[in-house]
Amino acid sequence: MQGNQAGRLRLAAMAGLIGAVLFTLGWIAGGLLQPASYSWSAQEISDLGALTADHAWAWNLADSLSGVLIALFAVGLYSSVASSSSGRIGAALIGVVGAGSVLDGLLREDCPLSTSQACQDLRDGPGLSWHHQAHDIESVVVFVAILLAPFLLARAFRRSDELRGLRSYTLATGAALVAATAAYAVLYGNPGGGIAQRLIATIFMAWIAALAISTMRALPVRLGGDPV
Repeated sequence: MQGNQAGRLRLAAMAGLIGAVLFTLGWIAGGLLQPASYSWSAQEISDLGALTADHAWAWNLADSLSGVLIALFAVGLYSSVASSSSGRIGAALIGVVGAGSVLDGLLREDCPLSTSQACQDLRDGPGLSWHHQAHDIESVVVFVAILLAPFLLARAFRRSDELRGLRSYTLATGAALVAATAAYAVLYGNPGGGIAQRLIATIFMAWIAALAISTMRALPVRLGGDPV
């Protein structure tokens, strides 16, 4: 691998690691800035950036910045798994998650729809704003990308000498995400729903961090091999 390409991959991997950490610290800090009435157990992470949230800028900024970094990581990962169609699609789906986070911090919710009766009345009455509705659509797309990406990349990792060791962990991540998403769907709007969603985010971001670290560790090996 040529030095320029290795340098770009290293920067992309660092972006992924920082993005995963920033995303996680963002929702933790955003939650701590909310009043005592905020329910970590029942409310969604997106409620931290709603028009009704306290210090919404903290979460929205972390969300969008982490999205940019994760999208950059997806570009680097794409070049590492480009020989496989499942790898290309899987890396692109991580890019979708990154782009979704960027939009997530910009397309703010009007109010916490999952737990607020007043917000539900607004939905059923005058209607929610266009940016709230766009936020909801984007969230569905991101959830689908989160669920599919690990399974596609696990298949691609069979062909990668550097990332093959992550295949079992990647499959386990996919299974854990499916289970956590099922729990989230059942508990949505009730105690435990917010915890289930945070579990989804934590599992996914831990996986992104592991991919990023493995990519950085593999670079010296690649540099010693034949140029690609």
